[in-house]
Amino acid sequence: MQQYRTDRSPLVELLDELRSFEGQSLLFATVFVLVGVGLPLLYADQPLHIDETIFIVIGQALAEGAELYTGVIDHKPPGVFYVASAISALGFETYLAFRAVTTLVVVVTGLLVFRLGTLLYDEPTGMVASVLFLVATYLPHFDGFFFLTEPYAVCCTVVAATLFLTAERVRSHVGVGVTLGIGVLFNQIVFLFGAAILAFATLRLWLLTDRSRVEFARTGSHVVAIGVGFLAVVGAAMVSFASTGALAEFLTYAFVVPLTRYDPPFLVTGHVYMALSLLPVWLVAVGMVVRTLVRLRARRVDEATLFVALWAAFIAYPGLTQYGGDHKMLFTFPAVALLTAVALRLGWRSAAVRSRVGSLVARARGRPDVSVSVPTLVTVLLVGGLVVSAVGFNVVYGAHLVDDSIAEQRAAVQQIDQHVEGPVYAFPFFWQVVYFEDDVSLPNTYVGGVYTDGLARTVVDHLDEERVAYVVVPAGHVTDSGDVRGNRFFRDTDTQVATYIETHYEPVTETDEYVVYRRQGDGA
Repeated sequence: MQQYRTDRSPLVELLDELRSFEGQSLLFATVFVLVGVGLPLLYADQPLHIDETIFIVIGQALAEGAELYTGVIDHKPPGVFYVASAISALGFETYLAFRAVTTLVVVVTGLLVFRLGTLLYDEPTGMVASVLFLVATYLPHFDGFFFLTEPYAVCCTVVAATLFLTAERVRSHVGVGVTLGIGVLFNQIVFLFGAAILAFATLRLWLLTDRSRVEFARTGSHVVAIGVGFLAVVGAAMVSFASTGALAEFLTYAFVVPLTRYDPPFLVTGHVYMALSLLPVWLVAVGMVVRTLVRLRARRVDEATLFVALWAAFIAYPGLTQYGGDHKMLFTFPAVALLTAVALRLGWRSAAVRSRVGSLVARARGRPDVSVSVPTLVTVLLVGGLVVSAVGFNVVYGAHLVDDSIAEQRAAVQQIDQHVEGPVYAFPFFWQVVYFEDDVSLPNTYVGGVYTDGLARTVVDHLDEERVAYVVVPAGHVTDSGDVRGNRFFRDTDTQVATYIETHYEPVTETDEYVVYRRQGDGA
């Protein structure tokens, strides 16, 4: 990896690169801006995503003085809530402000992917990887245009990768740890990126023919430096929450619940959509991972590509095993884009070499040159067919999405306003969009999915202690006999909350979309 080590800041290197744009670089810059800024505009009118809603309304509550984890609660680390709180504190209340900040983060990440690809390989590879990263992020299935945790955590992983691969100094590796610590405070999946770093460091030692004490000490010092930086950030967060008496709650909801009790279902249809959305890219990236592993056994692997392959393999696990393979797959896109760009680079050079050799041989024999015609034609037809099918799928998928409008979602929620006053609990999970309206305030309880018996008890206890006056349930979750049904994915645990609602609340009105329940004994 020595050929791309540098002591200069990655940001300084990137700015220098941008200043020198000319020719093909100017074309790249134009495409980059059109994709990075233009594509998210297509989704500006999309209804609020369930996670996006929770992050925004908890951020707004924090800006108004609420306490995280002891007041308003969700099973996510604090990073995204405090970003939302900062945006709200600046006076931006529209959902577009939160999405605009996310778009800015994605664009910055795309620039970092460009810089990383240029440092590890060459400028064309960086260009292809960065544009591919943006396109993948904004495909309709992957939710990259919403205000979610993933874009912020992904940005942290790319910064960490750039520092890890291009800087020799120990302080730079402390920076890797700091960046990973910040990333974990947005999304716990960043732990898997740290695991990829450890795996790479181990394999790199195994690849060395001369494993001296110096190399072991060097690797060890880098790993320790990363750990120090990581623990400094997480430790600072722990001290901050301990100062407010919320340390136990912070650890429980930010780490224990999502890492040990969060067991979402596997949705086959969603994973089919995920595969079709980027089919040619997935095939190329998987092929590159396999190629890297084969070359690893023969000890002929390029270290940069080995790291990127490990990055992709480790961090893909949650997205491949949970829900519908949607926004969790955002974590894979920097590595997948780099692997695909490298594959195109290798294929281009290989085809050029074969074409040149074939031409020389044919000329020497006095025959027409057909050395690469057939394989090239087959490759073009195969790849072209896959690309066309993926583009066609995304066009159809995207056209279906743009038919939805936030105006319809908002109109349905606004019908609730005239029937409630004060805190409202929305049940079951996936319907927390009702909190986005000004007149519908958050209760002091856990507002995420009720994944466990413990979370169900938490919700029930808080509803009881806070005497929350209203519960809103979608009409489709109330049977003809008046029973309240929970989410189909978490029906066992949701049943405990549903039973409490049926016992302590009574329906008072029904809108086009919702049934409003009021606590029994409370006045109108």
